Amino acid sequence: TAKVVPLLCSSPAMLEDFIAADSFFTVKSYENFFDEEAGKAFAKLDRIVALDHYREALVKSLEKRELWSLLGRRETDRRLKELFRSARVDLEESGVNTLFLTLGVLDWCEPGCENGRFRAPVLLIPVKIERKSIAEGYRIHRIDEDAAVNSTLLELLRQEYKLNIPGLDPLPMDESGLDVAKIFGIFRAAVR
Repeated sequence: TAKVVPLLCSSPAMLEDFIAADSFFTVKSYENFFDEEAGKAFAKLDRIVALDHYREALVKSLEKRELWSLLGRRETDRRLKELFRSARVDLEESGVNTLFLTLGVLDWCEPGCENGRFRAPVLLIPVKIERKSIAEGYRIHRIDEDAAVNSTLLELLRQEYKLNIPGLDPLPMDESGLDVAKIFGIFRAAVR
């Protein structure tokens, strides 16, 4: 949807560790990551194939606090601008942050459903988007609120599928923040 900027990240756990340490990240289009020919080829790749093919470069970018959008340059900028404005208005009008960096997605299909697949984020990390100048672009960073598992997803799993997922209250922690690998492992084991 237009309210999402899909990111290519080779290590969600590393990203969460950096975010927990209050690092700022720039968000750029994949078109800035590659030369023109590689960019065209990348746009045609499946996300999993792209992650495998560019894993080393993506880790280096993550270490430089760069995140790569799966959208073209114009669409990335348009969506970041919309998210920036919408989150600012929501915060000013209601005092509630509505902007999250999400890690992990649960993807499923209901039996007999003709409408396709459903997707829901697993982890929600409250963030803020800033823009100091056009040249610098947009940056995201964590705000002083707790990250959480998507409670709406947990409730849907409980009510619709009679599936309770133990081990998430409190969320598992590691030395840098959330233990993302353990949280994803708990989800994988529960939904198989």
